[in-house]
Amino acid sequence: MFLSANIASAQAITGSCTSSNNCTDITKSITFLFGKTADSSINYDAGTNKVTFGQNISQVTLSDTEFSAKKFDLGTGTMTIDFNNTANDNQRSFTLNTENIFKGNIYILAGKGNQNGGEAKNGKFTANFGKNVEGNITLTSHGNFYNAVSHKNEITFQSTASLKGNLDASAGNNTITFENGNLEGNVSASAKYSTYQVAKNTIIFKGDSNKITGNVTASAGAYVGGYGTNDITFEKGGSIGTSGSNTITASGGNNTITFNSVSSDTNEDATINANINASTTSGGGYFTNIIAFNGTGTNTINGNITAQQSKNTITFGATTTSGVQNKANSTNSITGNITASGGTNEITLNTTDSTLAINGGITSNAGTNTIKADSGTLTIGKNSSSGTSKYSITANGGGTATNTISAKTLTIDVDKIEATGNYNSINKNEITSTTNGTLKTNTITASNGKMPSENKITFDENNGSIEVGSGGISASSGKNEIKANTITINGNVTSAWGNNTINATGAIKIGSQDKKVTISNDSNAATSNAKNTITGGDGSAIYADVKLLKGNDKVSNNITLNGNSSITGDITANAGTNNISIKGTATTSTTPSPSPSTLTTSADMSALKALVGLTGNITTNGGTNNIVFENKIWAPTALGNSGTLTTNGGTTNLVLRQTSSAISTGDLVPTYNINANGGTTNIVMQGPVSVSAKINYTSSSTTNLIFASSNDGGTTSASGNKTSGTVNDDFSGSNGVTNVANGKVLGVTYQDGVRLLLASYSSSVGGETIKFVDYYGDLFKQEDGTLLTLTTKRNTSSNVDEIDVQGLAIGGIFNLEGSTTSRTYNVNLKQNSAFVGQLAIDPDKSNITLKMESGAKFVLAGTGKSTATAKLQTLDLTGIAQIDTAQVLDNTFMQTNTIINIANDGNDNFTAPNRDWFRLLEIGSSTTVQNKDTAPVATTDGLKGSNGLFMVYVNDGANQSNVTLGSQYNNEQTKTNYGSVYADRIVVHSGDKGTNYIQTILDSSTDIYSIKHAANTGTETTGNIAVATVKGTGSEQVTKFESQNSIQGFDVISAGFVTETTDATGKYTNSGGYTTYFIGSVGSKGASTANQQASAAALGSNYDLYLANMNSLNKRMGELRENANSQGAWARIFNGMQTSNFSLETKALYTTFQAGYDYAFGFSGANNYLGFALSYANSLTSSNSSIDIDGSSKGIKDVTSNAIEFAIYNAYVQDGASKATGWKNGLY
Repeated sequence: MFLSANIASAQAITGSCTSSNNCTDITKSITFLFGKTADSSINYDAGTNKVTFGQNISQVTLSDTEFSAKKFDLGTGTMTIDFNNTANDNQRSFTLNTENIFKGNIYILAGKGNQNGGEAKNGKFTANFGKNVEGNITLTSHGNFYNAVSHKNEITFQSTASLKGNLDASAGNNTITFENGNLEGNVSASAKYSTYQVAKNTIIFKGDSNKITGNVTASAGAYVGGYGTNDITFEKGGSIGTSGSNTITASGGNNTITFNSVSSDTNEDATINANINASTTSGGGYFTNIIAFNGTGTNTINGNITAQQSKNTITFGATTTSGVQNKANSTNSITGNITASGGTNEITLNTTDSTLAINGGITSNAGTNTIKADSGTLTIGKNSSSGTSKYSITANGGGTATNTISAKTLTIDVDKIEATGNYNSINKNEITSTTNGTLKTNTITASNGKMPSENKITFDENNGSIEVGSGGISASSGKNEIKANTITINGNVTSAWGNNTINATGAIKIGSQDKKVTISNDSNAATSNAKNTITGGDGSAIYADVKLLKGNDKVSNNITLNGNSSITGDITANAGTNNISIKGTATTSTTPSPSPSTLTTSADMSALKALVGLTGNITTNGGTNNIVFENKIWAPTALGNSGTLTTNGGTTNLVLRQTSSAISTGDLVPTYNINANGGTTNIVMQGPVSVSAKINYTSSSTTNLIFASSNDGGTTSASGNKTSGTVNDDFSGSNGVTNVANGKVLGVTYQDGVRLLLASYSSSVGGETIKFVDYYGDLFKQEDGTLLTLTTKRNTSSNVDEIDVQGLAIGGIFNLEGSTTSRTYNVNLKQNSAFVGQLAIDPDKSNITLKMESGAKFVLAGTGKSTATAKLQTLDLTGIAQIDTAQVLDNTFMQTNTIINIANDGNDNFTAPNRDWFRLLEIGSSTTVQNKDTAPVATTDGLKGSNGLFMVYVNDGANQSNVTLGSQYNNEQTKTNYGSVYADRIVVHSGDKGTNYIQTILDSSTDIYSIKHAANTGTETTGNIAVATVKGTGSEQVTKFESQNSIQGFDVISAGFVTETTDATGKYTNSGGYTTYFIGSVGSKGASTANQQASAAALGSNYDLYLANMNSLNKRMGELRENANSQGAWARIFNGMQTSNFSLETKALYTTFQAGYDYAFGFSGANNYLGFALSYANSLTSSNSSIDIDGSSKGIKDVTSNAIEFAIYNAYVQDGASKATGWKNGLY
């Protein structure tokens, strides 16, 4: 007998070979069966090579030392151990001991055990291998419904013994221990038939660097409801797999794999060279791979990690120190992609200051990836030697997809970070570094989703760094929220239906000097709230065009830069709002060397560039551009590709705000182009801002230029407090945020200054209403086509501004609210330039010194008493050309004279709107008029120079109960009473004794012959018409006025002045100290030549029609000559043109219709013709024009004439004398 069965006590049976240890060797497949015969027999069936134990034998031990060869060598055969037990059987135990190599397979069949019976009622297989097992071990059970859940298989590989084959378990509680050996094959745990036959493998490796070379699988097996489990522990490091083709799979089961180290002095490395998969089955279920690296060495996963509706949990370093040394530093890496498809991957680095490198991509498809290294260092993406990264971090799919990545120190280098989905998805990438983060990627994209797909990247504001490549950042129905210390973006930043929020507490770099990119918002949906919000600290540089090409009023680009930062690129709004704020520091000053107003040296150029916050052009075609510069400037045109602001529609708000200590451009005056073709342009200049603006504007645009010295600090924040020490600009777009009439722009009310308005203004020329700038603009354009050049030099310390105006300025000048400081504006109206509009200046807040060069025009215009007061500290006319009296009746803007016109609102010179409110122009210094100022005359201000032509309006029928002068009603007792008022008035309080001229523009209803003056009665007397009051009397008058001719209707008229000594209001008094000029009388000098010519031409037009209709009757149809006693009817039409040089040359185009009847009475040698005719004639007559002395065009535009004629005629025609008739009857 070759078998030894050692049975305890009475059941012991001793085989014949056991004592000699010389049993026959087992060399082929063999089965050991616990039988059901109630005895202690051992039966051997040679045919089947099966050994059957009687039912009374419950323990069997088999050792290779009892055999001749001292080993088991079955070749490819299998040793089967079949426990064949029932639930009521006592424990059946089989022990296999080997001291040498076991060759062959081992197949363990568990019987039907008792789940609640413990070891006493369940089978147990024990194996102790002294050397390797070269074959597979299968741990399974019998057929369906067998309860093998409590069956035990305990297998120990002693010393360095290894399993060189697979371990396949589908039943039993299986404990496999390797003292210092390896499992060189696959490990699987599954369920054979039911949950009562589920394999639970516990595999322990106790040696150094033990390994599993194959796959590890936990599955449902044949029964989809079963859950096989593998619990694998490497106590001193180790490895699983040898290549990427190996797998650790939990699909229908669970795997728990733990790598420990037992000594802090030993760094046992742990490696997984396998893909790690957790997935559900066709029968459902949620399964897990739990992998823990608790060692202190190098821990590595070389393979992909995938969770499909299941979970992978991977930890590096445990949370406690119990049993393992896990708090020491370790180096950890994952080389492979991490994917969650409806499942979850949780990867955690617990140990302080350890590192985890993930060299692969991270994808969540309706799943969750959570990767944490809150106390350590995490690196994701390519390593330094692997070249360009092709990896990505992606959250996508139709459910909820989340990638959450956080670390104390985080380094990411991937190709893209993307969150995308559909209208059923809620997808998000959330990446956080608490101490030091570095991110490098080619693109960041967020698009679509039920909730906007989101990328949220938050790095430490002191150390975090993000670099985005040429792919840029895009939010298409998604959301990107990015925060770091420094951010570099080498591609476009776009938003369409989405939001990009990019915040760099340090410098942000977008684009480069070599490659300019785009920051845009392209959403044309009516409900889109798409936004780009970009914030950068000191040293930021944006090389990008900022565009809003389409969308609604809710879409926006919001850019805030601080410190020494700048934007290089154009800013364009077609819709929505661009909000851009660039604020430099008030402690940094770079001053160019003194030079002329143009940049002439490279040093000047470099110095100016250092001050620049924006290099580019600004265009508003629709929507709004809000741009604020604080202690920075906009690069002027001299620097190239910059300095042009164009508003074609919408609104542009441009703020240039500087503190006196911030920057200085020295003598440099940057030049800008402003093209206001439509919409509204508001430009604020606060502080020592010196600029020159070339402005072109149209009748469809409105432009406001605000010159301020202070502000109110801006809008209160939502919390109710303003930020201390800063100006709080409001970019919310709420109603009332900008109210330019009150000096308020973007929530900040500007003070201590003035506002210049350039706007559409209508006037009358030749009886037609015209837009002033459209009609007269070409007269003022400079050589380069500029309509208006405005140059300002501001000095905060002296509160004096120098302003040069060249060209045409139409609109008005208005005070800003003031604090306590009065400011002086020295305005130089350049040669042949003009200002047309309101001058609403409060002298308590602002003083205007107006210097007018030769040919300049100052025209006050506006409607109502609120526009009727104008005050000038100084009106300087020194150096202007001698008045040309031959031109004084020409149109104001056709003259070369220097004109101050407060009469007719810029209409034809002598076409003034009928009004009973009159303008008051005060020039020079005085105390209040109420106090009847008699102070000495000041010569440093007031009216200086001579040869100015002042134009005033006169209406002798003005109702004195309603009349106003300036803004004051005549009967307002609380205000100064100027007496009777019938005309605009000029009041001069100081001057240098020059001689100037007044032209009176009489209302068309004024009867010039009714104008009289009551001597020595002043303005107290009704009917006295005062036109000017000047300080001083006699030869001490600060200026003298003389009268110039004007036109009323068709007549040239001349007004004669009389003077009286009055007070400043025109009240007669010998001690008043003022001289008032009254109209004494007005006379006519007859009609002007042009009116005479036009009248004569009009009167001659009917005569021309008469001449046109003189036409020979012989040309009619129906000739009756030589036809006695005959009759005929006729009709004809003819037209033509006739010119006449009488008076103005006229041209008449005429058409005539004629019809008639004739009868011829025949006589011997003669005929008598009798007939009648009816005709109708029409003509259109026009004439050349003649320019009248007032500059207006006079002539016949068109005259239509009609004529109706009826004629009866008789003609007698007799034959004439001839030789044939003997010279008889020669009566013709």
